[in-house]
Amino acid sequence: MEHPFGTIKFWWDQGALLTRGKSNVQAELSLSALACNMRRVLAIIGVNGLKEALESLRAKVREAHRMGLRQQMAESRSFPFGCCIFGLA
Repeated sequence: MEHPFGTIKFWWDQGALLTRGKSNVQAELSLSALACNMRRVLAIIGVNGLKEALESLRAKVREAHRMGLRQQMAESRSFPFGCCIFGLA
């Protein structure tokens, strides 16, 4: 956890927090850590590698969602809308 904070403070010249209050400070640190991690990802695998990883993740999420809907339909036979509307049939 030390690496993101050191990077945020040094490279982005953010010595002090800009917000007050626990939830606001938590949100500020989360966004800064996300930006730091995205920068590292791009440096390590590049834009094309990130695109490929996101497409792979998207396919896995779609499949998991599709399987969850099929299981829900099998369990309750009274599904409120058709899966074909969403392209999940």
